[in-house]
Amino acid sequence: MTIIIGQCYKCHKSIEIEVKQTAIHEKLRWYLSYNCPFCSAAIEMDDVNLLPEDIRQKIFVEEGEWEIIVENLEKQKRLIIKCLRQIFGISTTELYQKLKEVNAKSGVIYSGTKVEMDWLYTRLQMNGVESIIVQRK
Repeated sequence: MTIIIGQCYKCHKSIEIEVKQTAIHEKLRWYLSYNCPFCSAAIEMDDVNLLPEDIRQKIFVEEGEWEIIVENLEKQKRLIIKCLRQIFGISTTELYQKLKEVNAKSGVIYSGTKVEMDWLYTRLQMNGVESIIVQRK
């Protein structure tokens, strides 16, 4: 669980928000909750897949950003592309754009939170893709 600073939807004051990510049954899930100490507003929400980008960015500040690296990327490129398209349900064009963003030339194929990378590592391993997880410097 990570605590991030956000804004109460009701009174708009800065508050602490609990955010948690987990992987259950091969699906990435996230949870968010808070009880505002100023106006008593309460929120609990959850969803599957990646966190909303603004929340992910706050998690990166708290926990750092992590990367999946595949050695010999060129040898496994077709399998990796097939796996990532299946895992994320994205088009080939979107996938190539994402690979460009994370600098696939260095072997990095994806970046995100630690929980996201642990989940992705497991999914890739199930498909025969060997990889490692490292924290971005």
